[in-house]
Amino acid sequence: MQTALISMAILFGLMSVGCGPKRAQYALNVKLDDTLRERFASGAGVRVHMVGVQEGDELARLKAKSVDGWFSAKDAEREAYEKEAAIKELLLGKDESATIVTRSDEIWSTWKTRGAKYIVILVNLPGKGSKGGGLDSRMLILPIMDDKWQDKPRSVQLNVREGKITVTPPPLPL
Repeated sequence: MQTALISMAILFGLMSVGCGPKRAQYALNVKLDDTLRERFASGAGVRVHMVGVQEGDELARLKAKSVDGWFSAKDAEREAYEKEAAIKELLLGKDESATIVTRSDEIWSTWKTRGAKYIVILVNLPGKGSKGGGLDSRMLILPIMDDKWQDKPRSVQLNVREGKITVTPPPLPL
């Protein structure tokens, strides 16, 4: 009897190894809308920051953050992430209207080490923030864990448009 119980416990332990959500790594294809590309063609371009964050307090802090504040000259929180090399920065404009963060990009290792479960994407489009509370339309929360997607994508398309960021395929509701 005791041997049977031990055998069942071992079998259950072996079956449960590898179960549960896994951290996904997908290519992030980021494209600037044609209207914005033309608008920022002669200037510095549009900065896009991607930050891998943990669930809970860290995610809540960034969701409540002002995008204008994030991109200000001396934002302590952004500077802390920069010191950790936890931000992937893209610059989109006339010459570079689309870019890909590949599945093998070293930022994925940084985010994994940090225990990130979400990528917070912030786009520096001055004057295009939220009006009266809620998530700023220049910010997008993208899950990393594979159980947050209907189909586990190998790549995700992010379109930066006037006043919002769209994602294809969309993740499950958070």
